[in-house]
Amino acid sequence: MKIKSLRIKGFKGFKDEYFLEFDEEETTIIGENFQGKTSIGEAICWCLLGCNLFGNDKTANIINEKSHTAYGELIFEDNEGIEHTVIRTKGRENIVTLDGRQANVEMLSKYYFNKKVFLSVYNPYYFSSLEPKDQRELLRSVLPVINYVDAFNLLSPGEKDILVEPRMDLNGFIKNARADVKELDKEEQNLEGKIQYANSISVSHIGEEKVFENEELLANYEREYENVLKSINGDTKKEMTHRLKEVDELLDKYNKILQELITKYNENKAILDDVKNDSSICPLCQNPIINSEKVEEIIKTQTEILKDIEKKGKETREEIKRLNGQKSILDIKCNKLNRNEIKENLLSSIQNKIAILKMEKENVQKYNYDLENKKKAVEKANNDIAIFNKALEEIRNDREVLKTQIAVATSLNFMIVKKQMDMVKSYLNRVKIVFSKVDEETGEIKDDYKIFYDDKEFNVLSLSEKIRATLEISNLINKIVGLNAPTFIDNAESITHYNDEFDNQVIIATVVKDQELFIKRKLKLVI
Repeated sequence: MKIKSLRIKGFKGFKDEYFLEFDEEETTIIGENFQGKTSIGEAICWCLLGCNLFGNDKTANIINEKSHTAYGELIFEDNEGIEHTVIRTKGRENIVTLDGRQANVEMLSKYYFNKKVFLSVYNPYYFSSLEPKDQRELLRSVLPVINYVDAFNLLSPGEKDILVEPRMDLNGFIKNARADVKELDKEEQNLEGKIQYANSISVSHIGEEKVFENEELLANYEREYENVLKSINGDTKKEMTHRLKEVDELLDKYNKILQELITKYNENKAILDDVKNDSSICPLCQNPIINSEKVEEIIKTQTEILKDIEKKGKETREEIKRLNGQKSILDIKCNKLNRNEIKENLLSSIQNKIAILKMEKENVQKYNYDLENKKKAVEKANNDIAIFNKALEEIRNDREVLKTQIAVATSLNFMIVKKQMDMVKSYLNRVKIVFSKVDEETGEIKDDYKIFYDDKEFNVLSLSEKIRATLEISNLINKIVGLNAPTFIDNAESITHYNDEFDNQVIIATVVKDQELFIKRKLKLVI
């Protein structure tokens, strides 16, 4: 890709239209600070990708404060030598066109590969702004592809046996295997908990089975109880006392009824006597009685009431008399029952002894039942321990196999990266990229992504060294992908020389004191 020309208007500091053409090799933008050098480099990025130099799509601040619309027109030549025009506007209308037709990301991306790759080539500072893991991922994504069968052949025969077969998605295999190891760790922890619980049961003290030694004595007491019970004639004193109590309760009840009837009889007798003695006043409502027939009616009603009361009273007295007679008979019977009292006491004593022995027998039976359950629990716990230990051994073996496979797959991953780096190291000069290291204690290969420039780690480099290092990485990505994209070097005054291998189009922005914006072409610079 070659940038041919750029036309911008209303873009950042460029209120009026600004047009410039670019040399196919090097174009230098010279000027004092705040003259728009960086903005020109950003305008190219915005026209093509719709973002700033660091991939930020939020470009609301690109419109000049005195304009309503930012306009950019970029003419570039693709790697086939075909010229294209991209126009992008933002403001009142947001439009993107490619060669006069409305365009989208998919149409444009076939010329810049993908956003991260293009930005890493076009703006070397973009790569250094990424997190190390993102840098590593980006580099891994662009390194030459090695066929998974060829990769498998990098292993020794023993390592091949461990990995079993070529893995098309090595990273996916490692990820899934690690997930399986975590699941096996959980299963192991769960089984260890079950074994611990089963062990606590298996060592439980069981004790000896008990025997109820008074079975014969209990049988003797039960036989004795039956014999004494049969020897008692007629009713027992207990039963007779209960019947006497019932008769006394009935007598009390009927005596109360009789008293109520007597009271009621006396009240109604008094009313009748009052009516007979003085018929002019009603004894009920206290009103004068004018009609003699009314008097006769009251006398008749009261007389009937008294007769009814007398009848009920007679019936009650007869019931009381009957109950008294029944009570007398029961009293006589109770007096004749004294000879059974000793036998009843004996029955009660035998019954208490039987109850005590039965409770002892039940306790022995319950103890033996619990003992049997405890034996079964211990037996089950021992069986479970054997089953759990076998499962635990299988889990540990499976996990060890997985861990060994992960180690081999990880080692193969690093072998692939090393082979990939060997294939592209001709594109690097003073930069060295490391993706792994060997643990001195365990000998295990571990992930250890680092960038070195002249054997110094990237994070301790000076500004000029960092620029040179990122330019080499930019050149590496450009060559590997075959993008042949231009590179925009901002703040180029920080470095003094470039190497000859940097052969794509270069746009250089450099600060010169008191210099108005000036475009200089054909300045042969080498990294």
